[in-house]
Amino acid sequence: LLDQEFMELGWLLVYLKMADPARHTAETDWHWDGARFSMQKYSVSAQKEFVPENTPPALIPILFFHEILVCGEPERYLCEELKPRVHELSDYLGRFVGVAAPPELFTLRHPDTIAAGLVYPKAANRFELRFFATPLQPQTNRITNLTPI
Repeated sequence: LLDQEFMELGWLLVYLKMADPARHTAETDWHWDGARFSMQKYSVSAQKEFVPENTPPALIPILFFHEILVCGEPERYLCEELKPRVHELSDYLGRFVGVAAPPELFTLRHPDTIAAGLVYPKAANRFELRFFATPLQPQTNRITNLTPI
């Protein structure tokens, strides 16, 4: 039944609700050519907006990396000097699949470091967690650098 419907309609619209702090929702529009689907459109929107100036500093890197992960608007968390380089982030960070808050042990070892962990696939059902420090501008809470730890 579904195959017949796709053949007649020729398209499929998919909504995906993400489990991140901003509660992003992605919308994809797929075209069916009779043999396969191809994505025609991707858009993402946040259900909850965060203003960096009013957000606790420890939450900024988590929000920032989630924006990258969902193909959102990470530049809102960057200082003015870094915004023109936002397109370089994918190559620099690699293909991560998740974002994690630093555990208590990390915070004890790096007490003055604002950071987040990025989850990278290593093998089937095996992942690696890499931390990145994200120093912030005073008053604006915008990220001034990304440094692996």
